[in-house]
Amino acid sequence: MRFVVISQTATFSLFFVVMAPIAASLGISEFITGFVISAGCLVWNSSYQNASWLTAFAGAGGDEFTTFKEQLKMSVGYSVMLIVGMQYETAMTILSSTTHSMQL
Repeated sequence: MRFVVISQTATFSLFFVVMAPIAASLGISEFITGFVISAGCLVWNSSYQNASWLTAFAGAGGDEFTTFKEQLKMSVGYSVMLIVGMQYETAMTILSSTTHSMQL
């Protein structure tokens, strides 16, 4: 989605409008949903995707100290950690709601 919609704000808004009702029906807080979507919007798999990253990269001297190829490894690692965290959160939410309904 971030390759199609460049704006982080637009991406966040679109995902939140779609995902908040689904997450709420599963018992996941809207705050958690917003936090995860916000974290997911911070990837920089292409050099034009993250305005904050571009500003920091230019302010640090650009290619003088690091290259985008080196930074891409960090973005991929960040994305993997985000996906693992989302899977863990989803599993814990489903497990806790199942355990709670079994106690009733």
